[in-house]
Amino acid sequence: MKFRPRRENGKSVLLLEPDYPNKYPPIGLMKLATYHRLQGWRVVFYKGDLSRFVAERLTEFLVHDLSQELPQWNWGRWFGLFCEYVWKGRDAGFKPYVSEWADCVVTVLSKLKEFRRKFQTGEYFELHEWDRVLVTTLFTFYADITIETIRFAKRLAAKEIQVGGIMASVVPEYIEKETGIKPSTGILAVPGIFHDKPLSHLIDDLPLDYSILEEIDYHYPAADAFFAHTTRGCPNKCAFCAVPVIEPDYQSYRPLKGKLDYERSMFGDHPNLLLLDNNVFASERFKEIIQEIKDCGFTPGAKMSRSDELTICADRVKDGYNPRAYVKKGCAILSEWVRHVAVDQKEIVEKILIENGILGDWHGVTSHAFLDVYRQIFPLWKKVRRITEKMVTVDFNQGLDSRLGIKPGTMTVLAQIPVRPVRIAFDHWSLRETYEKSIRAAADAGFRSMSNYILYNFHDTPDELYWRLRLNIALCEELDVPIYSFPMKYHPISDPKYFSTRDYLGEHWCRKYIRFVQLVLNATMGKIGRGKTFFLKAFGETIDEFRELLLMPEYMIRNRLDCEACGETKRWKMSLASLDKDDMVDFRQHIFENDFKVRDEGKCSARLLRLLSFYQQPHWEIPKITDVRRKQMVWEFDEKWKGKSVRLSESDIVKTQETAWFFRI
Repeated sequence: MKFRPRRENGKSVLLLEPDYPNKYPPIGLMKLATYHRLQGWRVVFYKGDLSRFVAERLTEFLVHDLSQELPQWNWGRWFGLFCEYVWKGRDAGFKPYVSEWADCVVTVLSKLKEFRRKFQTGEYFELHEWDRVLVTTLFTFYADITIETIRFAKRLAAKEIQVGGIMASVVPEYIEKETGIKPSTGILAVPGIFHDKPLSHLIDDLPLDYSILEEIDYHYPAADAFFAHTTRGCPNKCAFCAVPVIEPDYQSYRPLKGKLDYERSMFGDHPNLLLLDNNVFASERFKEIIQEIKDCGFTPGAKMSRSDELTICADRVKDGYNPRAYVKKGCAILSEWVRHVAVDQKEIVEKILIENGILGDWHGVTSHAFLDVYRQIFPLWKKVRRITEKMVTVDFNQGLDSRLGIKPGTMTVLAQIPVRPVRIAFDHWSLRETYEKSIRAAADAGFRSMSNYILYNFHDTPDELYWRLRLNIALCEELDVPIYSFPMKYHPISDPKYFSTRDYLGEHWCRKYIRFVQLVLNATMGKIGRGKTFFLKAFGETIDEFRELLLMPEYMIRNRLDCEACGETKRWKMSLASLDKDDMVDFRQHIFENDFKVRDEGKCSARLLRLLSFYQQPHWEIPKITDVRRKQMVWEFDEKWKGKSVRLSESDIVKTQETAWFFRI
């Protein structure tokens, strides 16, 4: 598969991702970058502070004007200082250079004030720099910043503005109401999205342009990977899932190798293949997909040698493929590398880099200067560059369907590639037998790293969350395989009422119960591992203790050992046990409303008043225990449970089903 970018034809497209935290790069925009380069457009990607973006664009024009009027200077050297002034009016950094600018200092300062004024008055928006602006969207709980970004795009007054992505597909009416722009829904798999020269490939079939990630300062945590789909959509129509809306039609096969070969040749290799398939097990071409992944080099035990990133930068600058991004990246590589050059070579290398401005502001480094530096230092770079290897991995990041994972031979076929971890969804307790069979099949196939997504706050009860987590602990212990659970709170992403607050509560849940789960997950970075004693301490040794923990004041959960050591927890438990039936009804009302203020002291018993006082106590009044005592308490709990089984019994399961009433008002 060959993709040849055309020479730029004077048209410009701006790709915008709202400045929300995001683990994965914007796959749709990366395909759109490839598409527009094939059309011969200039492509710019931005993610960050939008006011900073305006300042940077104005500074680009400022540097251009100065270069035209005063060509004897490389004005890009001071891009960062100029941008700070245009953006925030800060000029303290100019003082060391005033004498250097000599006779032209008046012109420079005059230009700076002119462009600062342009920034303050919003003149940039009258320049109409962009022919097309494309905005991606993610989850609806980022609605505010997404709407702000779309409105910013409108101010740019481009000839064409389009909005796409997940939120655009899920709530298009909301976006149109808030911005006046009718978004594009679904995936980029239909022809004629733009009125440009037709291509032989649909946009969704194009390889990703990884170069745009080098243009921004934001670092995506999962960036060291190839991103792809081998299928699209999912035949299941789960009520809690947005996939049927975003990808309504199941596509059982998407070609992979041609795109990966191109991406490797252009942007270098990655040790990880992150596949965003929603249900690869449902494909009748599953074996063919696995074979293609193997043909791409992702086989068990295979290693990948790190690409020569500096040479990739030089090659892309040489052929004019996003030189701005690769000059920036190349300068960063060289600035870091020179710190580790041997002493006998360091002075020579530093001299070359300093003379060409590499160790200064990268905006002042021309493509010609960067390539000249590369030619000079390449012999030494090639000689001392450390070539490292890393094991390759495959990750079906969206999870695997346990109902299809138990089909004979499925896990054996999957084991032909280095999947790590094997992610198996455990969405509700009724799937426990199927889920367990799927986990056992994966273990039998040789997988030693597993995880699962556990949906809660939907139609489940807190009991069912407990038993699902505990089942994983039992399977970890029995199979001697780590299984990491990722509890995921259900959020109705199509309801604007919950976009910003994320306060939705399932029929069996209340804010207090949600907070308990969140407090535990905050301590574990969102996952529950194989540690049996940690689970039993965090979630309770029995279902009754778990229910008790759900009711516990937050400060006791946060400071569990401190409160136990000083007797605070014991006092709270005794107070809880003292309630009679009527008190308990009133207390549960407080729990479900997450409001512990006394409404009417005359109608409230002394027992209930005493219990409610625990929920109004400042946490800093609890004495802290020493680290030695803390370790001792952990050791004592571990010793207590050493060798004890945590396996679920049938009576436990029946008991769970019979006590759903416990979580109703």
